[in-house]
Amino acid sequence: MILHQRGRLVLHASAVAIAGRAIAFLGGHGWGKSTIAAALHAHGHDMITDDVTAIHMGPGAPMVLPSFPQFKLWPKSAAALGEVPEALPLLHPDVDKRAYRVTERFVRTPLPLTHLYILEEGQDLKSDILQPQEGLRELLHHWYGVRFGRRLLQVTDVATHFRQCASLASQVSIRRLQRPFCLSALPGVTRFVEEDLARTI
Repeated sequence: MILHQRGRLVLHASAVAIAGRAIAFLGGHGWGKSTIAAALHAHGHDMITDDVTAIHMGPGAPMVLPSFPQFKLWPKSAAALGEVPEALPLLHPDVDKRAYRVTERFVRTPLPLTHLYILEEGQDLKSDILQPQEGLRELLHHWYGVRFGRRLLQVTDVATHFRQCASLASQVSIRRLQRPFCLSALPGVTRFVEEDLARTI
């Protein structure tokens, strides 16, 4: 709520830093955005934020603001990353998600956002570029406020929010990332994203 009141565009996404730029993964609950971001972090890239991605839309490039150094992972995801789930603290007594606290490679200053990946399930690894109109639709769908319904709209300038999303869709590369929805495919997904970015950054 405070981020929205401060004029930030907030997406339901996790972000990492690659080559000095912010790369974000958008998806609904349980789509794997935290898992992919944590896998890239384990592969040597810096964490920026998990689950809640706040973006400053100024006169220059959109800037992702760092949050705090912690990924929220389901036990199977934590195990796939080489962690012992039982050794990680619970996020909440009623939820089995674990808090994976990052002690190194965490960004502390805003970074320009250049790529957004919309997560989808598919048999093969594939990355398709979305046109700005398609990207705008995805941004509106993955706005963090959607999960709160109309209540957040009551304190949000809807016109400004729409303009922010439209501006972001025209400034960054928005891609649909299809991948097998299984943890055994995670190393391949990590390599695929790195190679996909190497061709465009």
